[in-house]
Amino acid sequence: MNIKFFNQPKDVSLESLLNTKLKGDFKKIWIIAGMTKDSGMDMVFDSIEIARKNGAEVNIMIGIDRKNTSKDMLMKLLNMGCNLFVHINREDKKIETRIYVFENEDGESFVYESCGKFSEGGLSSNYCLIQEISYLPEDKKTYENFKTVLMQGALEVFKKVGAEEIKLLAEKGEIVTRIIDRKIPRISELYGSGSVLGNENVADTDIYDENNGKKLFDINLDDDEKSELHEFLTGFDNAGNSWLGKALNDPNTLVKLGYYALNGDRMIEEISSYYNNEIAQVRQNSYKKGYEDAKKES
Repeated sequence: MNIKFFNQPKDVSLESLLNTKLKGDFKKIWIIAGMTKDSGMDMVFDSIEIARKNGAEVNIMIGIDRKNTSKDMLMKLLNMGCNLFVHINREDKKIETRIYVFENEDGESFVYESCGKFSEGGLSSNYCLIQEISYLPEDKKTYENFKTVLMQGALEVFKKVGAEEIKLLAEKGEIVTRIIDRKIPRISELYGSGSVLGNENVADTDIYDENNGKKLFDINLDDDEKSELHEFLTGFDNAGNSWLGKALNDPNTLVKLGYYALNGDRMIEEISSYYNNEIAQVRQNSYKKGYEDAKKES
């Protein structure tokens, strides 16, 4: 068994890893992604179709919601012959798992884990750590133990669906018929041109106070985060309640907002520093282990 770590996008993209493996010679494939967007599935559709034509059993286990999931996408997967399992993500019951398994009965099997969402940004340009675990034929027992635990957990939350169930999900409003690209509006469009932030885009990197030119805060958002921010500021839940309004009316959320306003920059800096150190340590240990193994073999 070998373990490797990659930094996306510096070393590689998860999109390229998945597409390469989907076109490979594997008998069974699992895509398990709790936070899934149509944009992410679009990036691997062609390769999934190739995998099915090559005779692979493709199992798709994904989290769905009406912001990010369409009936069209789910039906396309079904029509390809994929086994489709879904979990309806709620505000308090979201699935965060992101694991991709490529099984070869007689050869090497691969498992990928990523902290990125199954979205266009999460598969390509967003910064995240990717772990690759390869199981050799002699590791079959270890692999089977891993798969047993994974499947037990996954089948507790993901339920298999067919065409009728997907149609019902759309009728209930749990998913939409199709995802339509939305232009991220300017703040002036949301709050009027008289706003302090009136001449800035809601997802711009730098936002300034128009009266004195002072920078109010720095944000650097990818497309997925822009969409989520837009949805939070202007969108509504399944009951028709404003996400922003609910947040402002919830004392616990207000406390969190206040705490973040006071301490957010420091917290993010400390977390980033911690994970950078951890990644560096893992890489150093992996290098030492590889070096020692090479010495033993020689």
